[in-house]
Amino acid sequence: MRPTSVCLFGHSYICRLGEYMEKQQQTQNLGFKPSDVIINSTGTGGATALPGRKRIQNDIRKLLQRRPEIVYLHTGENDLRSGQGANISSSIIELVSILSERVSLVIVSQLLLFPVNRSK
Repeated sequence: MRPTSVCLFGHSYICRLGEYMEKQQQTQNLGFKPSDVIINSTGTGGATALPGRKRIQNDIRKLLQRRPEIVYLHTGENDLRSGQGANISSSIIELVSILSERVSLVIVSQLLLFPVNRSK
């Protein structure tokens, strides 16, 4: 039985997680046994779900070269500053639809607002 291939896909959070996984032996593959799961990441700092220069959909080809069975998608925060919620949601749904045609499972992580530093 071969290991399940998982790819973490998204913006700078995913880039940083990929770097973290590579740093030390105990964080490689997020601690999973390579005989069970192989985890890798494809991320672009500043990537957005909405159309633009750093649209995450531009990285789909790079993602699919890894031949994942499962994609963990994390995107959207970079869009919250400039986009409408409905437009962001539609873009993410479009991305999930494209990925779902090519991989067995797509997991979309929760979107959170960036903290705002408010001076009193």
